[in-house]
Amino acid sequence: MTSELDNTRDNLDIVDEVNDRDQKRPTFLTVLCILTFAVSAYYLFDGTATIFVSKSFDSTKWHAMMEGVDEALQDADPNTAKLLESFMGSLSKTIEKSIENANLLGFITIAIALLSAYGAYLMYKLNRKGFTVYVGAKILGIVIPLIILGFNMVTGFAYGFAAFIGIIFVILYGVNRKHMS
Repeated sequence: MTSELDNTRDNLDIVDEVNDRDQKRPTFLTVLCILTFAVSAYYLFDGTATIFVSKSFDSTKWHAMMEGVDEALQDADPNTAKLLESFMGSLSKTIEKSIENANLLGFITIAIALLSAYGAYLMYKLNRKGFTVYVGAKILGIVIPLIILGFNMVTGFAYGFAAFIGIIFVILYGVNRKHMS
């Protein structure tokens, strides 16, 4: 009877130890990590789809469509036409470079998603190194595509927005670093 009681106490001690370890991680950090896992899963899918679908990209269709847009702009207000022409030029360059580099961009998307998820996993386990890995992934995820695609109105807006969201997450993770060792 005493050995059964001791075994029960040992099992309860193990449960208490696990609960204590889990209670150290704030709920907000858990939510951030889960959001990062979900976003990383999306980008894993997106990168994979980009690689497989890239074979069907045809830049001649894009050029034909752009010629139609150019014709439509000839009848527009000169100021509006100039702004739209600038935007469409940036969009055209971005799409052309995206088509040319689709496989590379797909692999980079997958690598950045895995790196972000790994950083979030380390932070979920309360390992401070995860923050550094995550921040590195966010920086690489903005800089590398901009190097490949070039900086223009379209890439500036798209990657500027991504950088803004990334900065928010870095700040939120940074606030939780005090809970990591």
